[in-house]
Amino acid sequence: MHGNTIDFGFPSLSEDPFSSSPLEKDEFDLLVGRHALFDELERKITFKSANRILLVGEFGSGKTSFMQCLSSRTNLHLKIDRIAFSEPGVELLKDMYAQLIDVSTPHDYSKLNRELRRMLHDSRQMLPLITIDADMADFSSLEACLRSSLHFFESLPALIIIAINPQQQSLISEQLLQRFELRTMPELGQDGIKAMVERRIAKVATQPYQMSSEDANRLLQLSQSGHPGALIRVLRNVVAGTHNASRSPLSQPMYEPPVVESIEEVVPEPESVEDLPSSTDVDEPLDDELVEEEWERTPGMTEASGFDLDFQILDEPLELPEEEPEDDLIKHSEVQDEDSEDSYVTDRTLPFVGAFGGLRNRNIIAIEDKGPAPEGQFRETDE
Repeated sequence: MHGNTIDFGFPSLSEDPFSSSPLEKDEFDLLVGRHALFDELERKITFKSANRILLVGEFGSGKTSFMQCLSSRTNLHLKIDRIAFSEPGVELLKDMYAQLIDVSTPHDYSKLNRELRRMLHDSRQMLPLITIDADMADFSSLEACLRSSLHFFESLPALIIIAINPQQQSLISEQLLQRFELRTMPELGQDGIKAMVERRIAKVATQPYQMSSEDANRLLQLSQSGHPGALIRVLRNVVAGTHNASRSPLSQPMYEPPVVESIEEVVPEPESVEDLPSSTDVDEPLDDELVEEEWERTPGMTEASGFDLDFQILDEPLELPEEEPEDDLIKHSEVQDEDSEDSYVTDRTLPFVGAFGGLRNRNIIAIEDKGPAPEGQFRETDE
């Protein structure tokens, strides 16, 4: 054992007992935690009770080892470890025919079916066991295989076990699932873990070994799963000395944030006016004063922008000046020409501009054209 590794107190070992390969049928004594399911299926073989089982379990849960050990309870075991992508139902029957009768398989599906049934009925002493390891099969080929072979399976006197994973089970239609019995591979508990480790070490050690409950719980936490495959991976690294204790989640110290002492922040005092450089003229206005003198205050001016924004004036309707007649313009120009020599400015010499300039011009012209009242026709009275 190398330093700084997980230590379960294993005795001196002649070889690594934690093999990741599935158990063989003569290694039934190493199968732990599956006794209830094993006894149930063994009774079916003994009493020749034909059945169809879907064995569901994660990768590394021990499905293949379980079916291998169960095959020791019958004299006829057909093992299928692949499902073809093309014509999976026919290829399945060909594999069974090659194992049971002859490697030269016929291509006729009816002949395959007939020959297999006859052979299984005539040559059996116990109920035949047919195991199909479809854990790594494509789902489409698995679905096609089950549909095309279901009629053959239902009429076959055999115990048929098909190993699949939970993802494959969730994709199979409910109609097909009802034609099979479901069995699951549970995880190992504390007693199962202790039995698995102690039995494997006993095969390669001269000294007895008993695993404590604390070590079993620690192994379960390191593997993060109670399945045999995950447990064996950790044990292989421990025996090889490659499972570093410092990298395991149990041995790493908890992270503690550093304690930061509170330090009062020293705020520098603002510099006084006396600290200004000598080159600065005190009499000169600062930038803020220059900006203030640059703007001329007008009604409605804002301090932010300096624009005169009188929204009330914008709301008033715009009055357009009336166009002056051409005659008035001619007369107005003549009057300006006659009075241009006079430097004295009167109300009549001023130009007529604005909205009411034309009306004012007409009134003045009308007054000038008005002659004196004829005598004798009108008499002025107080009324």
